[in-house]
Formats: sequence, structure tokens, C-alpha cells
Amino acid sequence: MKTNVRKYLPAIGMILIAIVLIGYSYFTKSAAHHPGPPPQEEEGGGIFKLLGNVSILFGGLSFSWFLLKKKLKSPLKLVKIAAKKSYSFHTTFGFIGLILVIIHGGYYLITDFSNRNTFTGIAAFLILACLAAYGYIFKRSKNKVLKKVHYYLSYVWIVAILIHGGGFVIATAAGLLFVYFLTSYFERKPILGVKRTPQ
Repeated sequence: MKTNVRKYLPAIGMILIAIVLIGYSYFTKSAAHHPGPPPQEEEGGGIFKLLGNVSILFGGLSFSWFLLKKKLKSPLKLVKIAAKKSYSFHTTFGFIGLILVIIHGGYYLITDFSNRNTFTGIAAFLILACLAAYGYIFKRSKNKVLKKVHYYLSYVWIVAILIHGGGFVIATAAGLLFVYFLTSYFERKPILGVKRTPQ
């Protein structure tokens, strides 16, 4: 039992650090708030902002496995294939997202460290790095507790990246949910020309 509790400790510690960083970012915003036009984004920052958005997309694709694993027994052959591919690329998408976050965050750490979004970004990155570490260790050990922590951390990461990324995260989540519910709708309806497999 104590061994299982210890496996939760790194995740709990990382979550507490992330909460402190997010709280500090909002405290900084309140203390430094003043009227006036928003600061101009530095030249060259656009590509790094884009990389941040792309990393969110890859993170969303990686998370989609938690939705699509329910579709492994779908009557639609294409949906079953998509669910299997989602599992196959789950880890790859996650690590691509992590690499893009490092590039994206590294730029803003150097050029705009005092920005409150930098602190929420660090919080989201720490959760993502912890999430990736648990996933990697689970792949090697197949420990069920590690799998459970990895699963819970994915939802914590969603909250953290929502605080950091805002509208783009909402749009990405809405797109994934739309595809999921559209697929569920077609699973219940006979579609001409679409192969259905016996359940």
C-alpha cells in the first residue's frame, strides 16, 4: 500500500508546484494591472506561438485515445481502424507535443519571462512532462497504479493548458468532441456504402 502511495507523490508534488505557479501568475497580473494598449508581440514570436498551438493539437490527438478506446468494438470498420491507430500513435503524438512545447516555451522563457502566461505555460509543461514520464515508465513496467496516475494527470493537464491556452484549447476540445459524437451518431445509423463489422 505504501509503495502505491509513493507512486502518486511525484504527480502530487508536480500538481502543487503547478498550482503555485498559476496562482502566482494571477497575483502578478492583479498587481501589475494598468490601463492602456496591450504590449506588441516581439517580431518572430508568431512562429513560436504557432508551435504552441500545434503542440496543443498533438496533445489533443494523444488524449483522443481515452475517447476512442471505447470505439475498438465499433460496428464501423473505419472507426475501429481509427481507434487502433489512435492507440498506436498515442505515445508518439504525446512526445511530439512535448518537444514542441519545449521549443515554444524556451523562446518565451528567454524573450518574455515576466509575462504571466509564461508562468501558466511552465505549470502546463510540468504537468505534461510528468504525464509523459508516467506514461513512459508504465510502458516499461505495466504497473496498474502508474497507468491510473497517467490517466488522472491527463485531465489535470487539460485544466492547466486550458488556463494557459484559452480559446484555442476550447476549439481543439470542441473539434475532438464533435468528431466523437458524430461517429457515435453514425454508429447507430445504417449508412450506405460503409462497412459494418459484427459486434
